[in-house]
Amino acid sequence: MRKIFRSTLAPLCLAGAFALMLLGCAGTPSALAAPGKENPAALYTSLTPVQLLDIMRKDGCTVELKDDVVLWKIHNVNTVLALYDQGSSIQFYVGFNLKNVSLDTLNEWNRSKRYSRTFLDANGQPALQMDFDLATGVPLIQLQRFFATCETSLAYWYEEVIKPGAPGAAGAEPRPGAKK
Repeated sequence: MRKIFRSTLAPLCLAGAFALMLLGCAGTPSALAAPGKENPAALYTSLTPVQLLDIMRKDGCTVELKDDVVLWKIHNVNTVLALYDQGSSIQFYVGFNLKNVSLDTLNEWNRSKRYSRTFLDANGQPALQMDFDLATGVPLIQLQRFFATCETSLAYWYEEVIKPGAPGAAGAEPRPGAKK
């Protein structure tokens, strides 16, 4: 039996495994082809502000372009998406005109959350940031997941950081502003 396996079945098994490997690779995005309708499996390695705006609009986001940054309104809160490194990374940013948020609150957020960070900006006001790297190539679904993570993080951040620091948090004024 061993002789039969080595002489006949082993090469067939190797050929079959190789064929399965090729088939598996053929069904996944491999080439960094230009993303678009003709190639939905393509990978994005960089974006222009106009491309980002178009993707977000198709995803149902309320966005506009101003000075090469995308202004994104999430539940009546103004946020910013800025592109860095020749469009190969995206930074989500939101800040509030609010002075009485404690460092303990911000530090607790940073200790307990993985995908975002919060801090007091140069004016001593709370800000939330998230980064997304495109450089190695990401499919459209990953961009959409990043947008969803931004929305979710903002909702939790507002409840955990902004609302406790703002009696009548509806009066806390959001301010967009990411440095290019």
